[in-house]
Amino acid sequence: MEMKTTAFGERLRHERLSREWSVAELARRAKVLSAEAIRQMESGLIVDPKMSSAKALAKALDIALEHLCLD
Repeated sequence: MEMKTTAFGERLRHERLSREWSVAELARRAKVLSAEAIRQMESGLIVDPKMSSAKALAKALDIALEHLCLD
């Protein structure tokens, strides 16, 4: 599965904000990520997120992994 980092970060931020969650809240719910790592993903500083991170985020957001990862 190819990850589009810019699109991934934009979708991640959109999903988080649509729930009115802070970065810290998403990190708490994802359990395996720091708030800083999420900030870096959203801003594109992490250019190739690990699949395990993407899965944890999708689970925390209760969305399909494909929604975050695919165009």
